Amino acid sequence: MEDWKETRDCQGYKTYRPLPKPVEKYNELKIEVCYTKGGINYFSGSTNPRGYKLFLTPVSRSGAFESSTLMGTTAGKFVNIEEVNRFNRKRLLEHKERLSVHVDEIVKAFSEEDVSSLIAIAKGQAEAVSV
Repeated sequence: MEDWKETRDCQGYKTYRPLPKPVEKYNELKIEVCYTKGGINYFSGSTNPRGYKLFLTPVSRSGAFESSTLMGTTAGKFVNIEEVNRFNRKRLLEHKERLSVHVDEIVKAFSEEDVSSLIAIAKGQAEAVSV
């Protein structure tokens, strides 16, 4: 399995895992733990909170290229892990280390569309989640 790597998309880390059941043409799940600055969501008009998030995106990779869907049923999900006022690299690493233990559970919950389990894992309540 691949280790976590720093991502250029956001301040954070990413890893890839195979999906048990491919989602349309996507056979891998990109798991990212990132800090985002938040702000206005121009699609809904609401405000996105600043803080750490878990992004889950079905992808297919070929060489250096990655393909995913931005909108629709195969677009992926995200969970707010923790709202904070400023970025702290140590806190980001703590979230990454905690979630790296539960990567298989994250993939299983995503595949089964079990949103409550994803939220529990992201928020650090993984002891209540069974595989």
